[in-house]
Amino acid sequence: MSLDLKDFRTKLPVETMAVIKGMAAAFNKDESEIARDVLNEWADKISHAARVADKYLQVEGVVGSRRE
Repeated sequence: MSLDLKDFRTKLPVETMAVIKGMAAAFNKDESEIARDVLNEWADKISHAARVADKYLQVEGVVGSRRE
């Protein structure tokens, strides 16, 4: 089962859009798929870092509002 997709629109610098267009053409993908893949990878890294940091906070005994 795949997750629902949400609409997200933004303006991008010309250089960024050129890279997205180049990647889309090189790999025969839609530009939105390239952007979605990049954002998903970034979000996965941020989420993982947050989980790891939370484990360190637990070890240090940090609880309560600082962890919320």
